[in-house]
Amino acid sequence: ILENQGTNPVYLDKLVGAGFKPALTGEDIEPYTGSDDDLAALFYTSGTTANPKGVMLTHKNIVSNLQGCVPRFHFTEHERMLGTLPLFHALAFTTTLALPLYFGATIVYTGRFSGPRALDAIMKHKVTFVVAVPSMYRVLLRTLNPTTLSYPQRGEGVGKYDISSV
Repeated sequence: ILENQGTNPVYLDKLVGAGFKPALTGEDIEPYTGSDDDLAALFYTSGTTANPKGVMLTHKNIVSNLQGCVPRFHFTEHERMLGTLPLFHALAFTTTLALPLYFGATIVYTGRFSGPRALDAIMKHKVTFVVAVPSMYRVLLRTLNPTTLSYPQRGEGVGKYDISSV
């Protein structure tokens, strides 16, 4: 769900209804049946050396990451995931893109992260699952309760933010 990002979503059914004809149709495409060891993603990292390098992930690597997440997160298709992390990072790719797609769950992207924007998205879309890095959680805590920095118990709201869905 992209909102207020300065984008204009284009929906294929509207294009076809306006006379747009795709260059290829389903009949023109021969399905590719590759192997688990085929390259699926290429992430760039500086690692510990500060020299950029490409890290090649195969389909098997990604599926293995997903299989590692499933028993730990108890994730289901009913989840509503908040996407706050940049998708060029393997953690975000796995937990806020591939995992929800694997289950058929909903993903809510906020664009550039801010505490109020993330909390508004949690409220509006009844987000049930948030993956972030420690500094993002700190921002969320400060936005929720700037004086005590205390985090509400599951099912509670704080001030103007009702985050009981998380």
